[in-house]
Amino acid sequence: MVCDDDILKNNAIMLTFLGVVFGSTIIGNLADRVGRKPALVISNIVFVTSAYLLVWSPNYIFLAIARFCVGIGIGGQGITTFILGVEIVGPSKRRFTGVMCNFSWCLGIFMVAMLGYYIRTWRYLHLAAAILTSQQLFYYFMVTESPRWLLTRGQLDKAQKLIKRAADVNKTIVSDVVLNNLRLPEQPPTANFWKLCSTRKLTARTLAIYFVWFTVSVTYFGIMLNLKFLVGNIYLNLFLTAIIEAVCYTIVTLVIDKLGRKKLICGCYSLQIISLIAVIFILLYVPPDLNWLMTLFTLIGQCGAISSFAIVWLWTSELFPTELRNVGTGTGSASARVGALVAPYLELLSKLVPGRFKEVSPFLIFGIICMVALVLMVCVLPETNKQKLPDTVGDTERLKHGFGETRDIMNGKDETVEMLGTDSKC
Repeated sequence: MVCDDDILKNNAIMLTFLGVVFGSTIIGNLADRVGRKPALVISNIVFVTSAYLLVWSPNYIFLAIARFCVGIGIGGQGITTFILGVEIVGPSKRRFTGVMCNFSWCLGIFMVAMLGYYIRTWRYLHLAAAILTSQQLFYYFMVTESPRWLLTRGQLDKAQKLIKRAADVNKTIVSDVVLNNLRLPEQPPTANFWKLCSTRKLTARTLAIYFVWFTVSVTYFGIMLNLKFLVGNIYLNLFLTAIIEAVCYTIVTLVIDKLGRKKLICGCYSLQIISLIAVIFILLYVPPDLNWLMTLFTLIGQCGAISSFAIVWLWTSELFPTELRNVGTGTGSASARVGALVAPYLELLSKLVPGRFKEVSPFLIFGIICMVALVLMVCVLPETNKQKLPDTVGDTERLKHGFGETRDIMNGKDETVEMLGTDSKC
């Protein structure tokens, strides 16, 4: 896949992204129908099996199919694991399962950089990665179903057993009164993608969050087009990228509960817009001897995009009800993959623009769509910080947009049994 066949490498990468879109959407919908655990187990089996098949690919077509299947596994794993983590904790712990889980991504980047440095044969490198993923085959025995999903499906007995088990592990006593008053839906909801557009308000919020996913991805990869200054050792560059991401995730984890999801992501988007505007002026008016300014604002914009990614994952999971949380987050993530595919082609628009604006036209487009996304977030999307997770479409409708103070359902103390719909403590 070199020289005249270099396009084959890009096609293989494209197929992996398409697999992620497919897995995020299809398996995300499956998880809302049959449960988080079955969808996760299926995704893990597909992922690990495909990872080993990559090692022994006899030809390009086999390799491309295997990479597509790896993408399916990645999409299904990422969505289902994230949602399961968010649903089994109370509001004060969502920043740990919803934001700090990104540190495992950084750890993966570190390991790839290290393995790639010492293992220069691609088959052996794939084999090492496949071996490290094999433990996922045992998740069936390690992971439980989401009690919140069980409650929305009317499976009260199973949900009570899981909550009792969690209480025993945490050495906490949950009274029978609390367990017996767990809220059940009048009838089990039907998980359907089209239900995301069942009301006018939910439709507007769904389309808005999709556009946010799209723009944060487009902007991230659009800014990455400016990273041509990162020359030298590719393994060191990958290592440094992981450090930058880890710093961003640390900052988001520390402040997301204090500022709220909406204020923080709006601030990150403002940072991206400022950096894009700065890049445009630098390209037009700054002499070449001040190229360090390009490096500075590119890194600032990259930090804003990385932080936005971490926030939008958690924010999306809190916006959609339990009955649609997997499919809503999954399709939102799929919108980001579309943004990743579109970003490189936007750079081609520069060839159609005459004059001195030829080089800055892609960044002008990125800046405009970021501004549109910022307006949508301010006007359409609600704050979800410290709010009870919505279980039904009706619960989602009651979330109000704006930057007002959010109700702390824990009163700054213990965790809340959110399924009660009250402020009772356990």
